[in-house]
Amino acid sequence: MLYLEDFLELLENLPSELRDRFTDIRTLDLQVQNGLDVADNAVDGLFRNLQSMTPNQIQSSFEKIKEDYKKILENADEKVNLATLMHDLVKKYLSKLDQEVSKFKIELEADSPGITEALEKKVKETERIGGLPRKEKVRKRKRSPTQNGSLTSTGHLLSNMTNGITNPNNAAQRHVSITTHHHEAAPGVLSNSANFVC
Repeated sequence: MLYLEDFLELLENLPSELRDRFTDIRTLDLQVQNGLDVADNAVDGLFRNLQSMTPNQIQSSFEKIKEDYKKILENADEKVNLATLMHDLVKKYLSKLDQEVSKFKIELEADSPGITEALEKKVKETERIGGLPRKEKVRKRKRSPTQNGSLTSTGHLLSNMTNGITNPNNAAQRHVSITTHHHEAAPGVLSNSANFVC
């Protein structure tokens, strides 16, 4: 199973969902702020004009202010609800990612016991030294698809992933080097040259 591709496909709609929710929160935030400004002005006006108002006018103004604050609280609660929904949504995707990583580890271990520990050690070492050199970031991977589009076994994938551990010379030969040159004679024109070494 192509775990990464499946997970990325699952993530396809997440950015737009989050953007929409953030837009809703921003709209509610503006409504809350505007509502607070209006309500605060109404309170100031009520206390300023209190002496000249009848009891009915005072009661009416007071009820109106209460309604304004109630609406503000509803909008603030809705903001919190949207933020909670977004948190739960991202948490769900992270949980799914953890499940897929666990399945992938089990599959790797079934084919090559001890390989996940070696891969994790290599990743930690790479993170410790500040990432891979540019030429090693992009690698050419050979896959052997079956009729259903999945790999015939994880052995092919595993051998591609572990060549850097077992034989660094082979890994260096299989990388794909893409270089982009900017020509000063023609600003804005890019010349791409790609060298593929098999």
